[in-house]
Amino acid sequence: MLVLDVNKIINKINILVLVLSLFLGIIFAQGSQSSQNLQQLTDAMRNICGDVYNLLPPVAMLLVIAGAVTYAAGQFAGAEMRARATGWATAMIIGALFAFVIVLLLPSVVVALTGKGGDWKQYCNVP
Repeated sequence: MLVLDVNKIINKINILVLVLSLFLGIIFAQGSQSSQNLQQLTDAMRNICGDVYNLLPPVAMLLVIAGAVTYAAGQFAGAEMRARATGWATAMIIGALFAFVIVLLLPSVVVALTGKGGDWKQYCNVP
């Protein structure tokens, strides 16, 4: 029981370090050599935004197809394997739904984070 508690504490510390490094990295990028570092950070954020917008729809479609194939293949197996295949297919479909929701909400999130309004494509590297 003590081992589980130590593992939970270590996991919480890891998450805290990750979040703090993310926020402190952005703060320090604005502090020293601010114009160059801030431009690099802005370019990186634009690339990430464009990559997410271009990558998630095809991945979501592949997840839907894989979920359908997994579900169909599971129907030909025994009861235990059918239950597992149904669980896997459900997880794939839910993952695809999350991907579609992220793609749909990405423009409004980008405009809200920039705070400048206007066309969201000027803040992302999207053709």
